[in-house]
Amino acid sequence: MGSSGGRSTTPRETPLPAFSPRNSGDFAGRVLAETGVQGVLIGRLAVWAWISEDQHKFTKDVDLAVLPQELPLLCNWLRTHGIATRELPIGGVGVRLPSPSDPDDDASAIRVDFIDRTNPEWGDFGDLVAEAVADARERAQTVRVGHARFLVVSPTWLVVLKLLAGRGKDDDDVRDLLQAGQVDADFIRECMRRHRNLAILRSRFEEELRRSGHPAARRGYEES
Repeated sequence: MGSSGGRSTTPRETPLPAFSPRNSGDFAGRVLAETGVQGVLIGRLAVWAWISEDQHKFTKDVDLAVLPQELPLLCNWLRTHGIATRELPIGGVGVRLPSPSDPDDDASAIRVDFIDRTNPEWGDFGDLVAEAVADARERAQTVRVGHARFLVVSPTWLVVLKLLAGRGKDDDDVRDLLQAGQVDADFIRECMRRHRNLAILRSRFEEELRRSGHPAARRGYEES
């Protein structure tokens, strides 16, 4: 019998990837509360806060931006509580722990990254993260993850951070955020002027504006 779907294949018997951020949110909320650090939600969970639910794409961890000078407070708390961490290549630390309710349930395991972006080998963008954190603290907009509430980065700063991350999935998130219509393109352009190490991202940003049909999109690369 013919098929229009290509050659015959068999789906995997193992469960498809899933992630419940509840335990990760509870854990991160406890760490921040007990250290006094105000981490700011970034990454794909932050994207979820600014786009419609039917656009949500898979993620596997909770990403929090922290000030470079506050990261040692978090590391000391984790070390004191016997919690192992892994260094993040971009700067920061990651925590991976089994689910407290079911160690065999990988979907509800604790996966939290505390990010300051200060690794010189990948580009030291600690000052940029500090600006994004300061803006989120001033806006004081929050979202709930699990039982904890976190400050959330604005969609405009989220686009900057996503462009900086530069992976394919980050470009997807940038398009979703631009299409949601809450991004200040002129602010991002000015940010790229002030932070000269972001200049390399300018053409990508302009291209994403055009591809998303953003009203601030410009033709060509002649912008000053």
